[in-house]
Amino acid sequence: RAAVPHKEQIPPLDVAYVRIFCDFFDTAVHTILHARGVHPHNYFYRTRKYGIGVHRHRSPLICEYIDEHVQMVRGLLTSFSILQQSVRKVVTVALLLVQESSGAEVERYSFDVTTRRWLLPSRQ
Repeated sequence: RAAVPHKEQIPPLDVAYVRIFCDFFDTAVHTILHARGVHPHNYFYRTRKYGIGVHRHRSPLICEYIDEHVQMVRGLLTSFSILQQSVRKVVTVALLLVQESSGAEVERYSFDVTTRRWLLPSRQ
């Protein structure tokens, strides 16, 4: 698991940017699992997010698994926003759907993220 820097070391805009991305990524994972029929549709419930209807998995185990991985992504993105202050860094977060029996990749969803610090004026 990636080490998460102390909160006081992270500029407030970077914290917000990472939080927003991770919230979106969590919603995207649930939506993709539903849309691609990874589990039967009755394993999901409908809720609202970002003003639209989305699906979330009902299983606490699946939700916990997704949350653990979203937290790992949060730690990595937070680390990059601290460590890559002067370098343009694009981080790709990928969701892979694999065939259970063979482990073969069936689908890949990529999310390219540029650290928020790169988008801000330099702090000199």
